[in-house]
Amino acid sequence: IYNRGSDVALESIQMSGNRAGDRTIPIGAGGAIANEFGGTVTINHSRFTNNHSIGREIAGGGAITQDVGPTANGAGTKAAAMVISDSAFIRNSTRAIQTNPESAGDFDAFAGFAFGGGIVNLAGDLDIEDSLFFGNRATGGDGVEGNEGGTAQGGAIFTLDFSPFIDPEGEGVVVPGRDALVTVEGTTFIRNTSSGGDGDSGQAGGLGSGGAISAGISFFADAAVVRDSKFIANRASGGDGGGRTGDGGLGVGGGVAALAGASVTVEEAHFFHNTATGGRGGKQGVGGEGRGGAIGLGLLNTPVDTPFEGAPFLPVVFVSSSSMLFNRAVGGRGGLAGGDGHGGGIGIED
Repeated sequence: IYNRGSDVALESIQMSGNRAGDRTIPIGAGGAIANEFGGTVTINHSRFTNNHSIGREIAGGGAITQDVGPTANGAGTKAAAMVISDSAFIRNSTRAIQTNPESAGDFDAFAGFAFGGGIVNLAGDLDIEDSLFFGNRATGGDGVEGNEGGTAQGGAIFTLDFSPFIDPEGEGVVVPGRDALVTVEGTTFIRNTSSGGDGDSGQAGGLGSGGAISAGISFFADAAVVRDSKFIANRASGGDGGGRTGDGGLGVGGGVAALAGASVTVEEAHFFHNTATGGRGGKQGVGGEGRGGAIGLGLLNTPVDTPFEGAPFLPVVFVSSSSMLFNRAVGGRGGLAGGDGHGGGIGIED
């Protein structure tokens, strides 16, 4: 389904085995549904299984993506919105094929970027109640032609305020976006994974953040609110370093990750057996850091220049009335030195 600004209601449906994109297409998004141009979608008592998005450079939303939508002159449109209740997202995935900024052109800052194995929300509103996310996966592209591994964010859900299609002046200048908000209540996340891509020879592995939920590049308050939900055995893993000297990538937020200015509120949530794992370094490389087995915070780090370099973008997480049991932060193996494990429960950079 491609919803271009209409109102769509889905009741007791199943979408299975759909795919957006392939290895020959630069961007693949929304394996089952793409909601753009201010469209609204309501989903109830439905099931999304084994849907996939694949892109040569960028892939997002294995089952669902919602975004501003591309227009002829690049000007932004009204934000999209979605409400999901009593539904299941099972084994959906998003995968970037390669990381090569030169071939990515205008999207060089995000080459090899995979986000939202289940759902990606760019500059829109997403409400989820009483649902299940099981076995969804985001996998960053492996580095090629001397590049680092690609980033993967949000094994189940990824959200951020920025969209590459927001350019109100129509002059090709990317500007701060719209306030995106994800609200999750009464929902269970089990065995979702976010895995950074492996580096090319001598290059570092990519970032893997938010085994279940990752929020990033937030210009406005309240990126995500999570209430009365469970996170069980989710994993964020950095990619392996390439060759003998490549360093392992960072794994941050086995359950939830807040990056680049995102503000996340967690209330009455429970985290069990989630893991953040650093990637493996080469024989002369260093293992990657594992940060925040349950919840991880990080700054904005990209292998190439982006419009956001130099800004503080400090993430914030508020946690109350919650429990964290048996979560782990594990550094990756390395021939020169192993990586650090920081914050089995909560890990914070700087």
